[in-house]
Amino acid sequence: IPPGSRLLAVVPMSHGYGITALANFGLRRRMPIFTMPAFHPADFLELVRKHRPTVLFIVPGIASFLANDPAVGDVDWSCADLAISGAASMDGAVASALVERIGCDLVCGWGMTEMSPIASFRPRWRNDIDHTVIGMPIPNVRVRVVDPATGQDVAVPETGESAPGEMWCRGDSVMLRFHNDPEATARMLDADGWLHTGDLVTVDKEGCMRIVGRCKDLIKSR
Repeated sequence: IPPGSRLLAVVPMSHGYGITALANFGLRRRMPIFTMPAFHPADFLELVRKHRPTVLFIVPGIASFLANDPAVGDVDWSCADLAISGAASMDGAVASALVERIGCDLVCGWGMTEMSPIASFRPRWRNDIDHTVIGMPIPNVRVRVVDPATGQDVAVPETGESAPGEMWCRGDSVMLRFHNDPEATARMLDADGWLHTGDLVTVDKEGCMRIVGRCKDLIKSR
């Protein structure tokens, strides 16, 4: 994200994605952050018209709106340089339509609160990589892709992607523990410091990962 960027902040600040990847980053870099209390399509588009943000922090649901809603075509998107998406996996058709319609780059990443929160993303300069992947681990984060049935790392082929495995992470950004809940901590964080994320991914020889499912229960609300 280059100096002088203007950030559109529709991602909730109560979420690790919003407070860390957007607000803390933007404030540290002294970038204007245009906030919204909640996502409303008309207000979102009016904010773009008035304040001309260059970087859009979004989630796949907003990406689908940008790719498909007719009202989006009435807005001048020449200000938009980059859209960053997280919190859920991105559909390939939606990603392609968003990039074509708005004319900006799209980077998808992966993280969770227990990772403080970002662990991987697609480098912007790697335009040869599918926009829907969650990319490679960031500096100082180590990743294993482990077969849940055997506990062994999945085999990575010379070409193509591996079989699915659970994504494990280790590094300085991994949480120390859950507050006052040693049992939950033990279920998620093993003795060697590997965080068992519950997300199933495939991985290729370069370390580029794609989310393909979950091996732990997950409840999504709203």
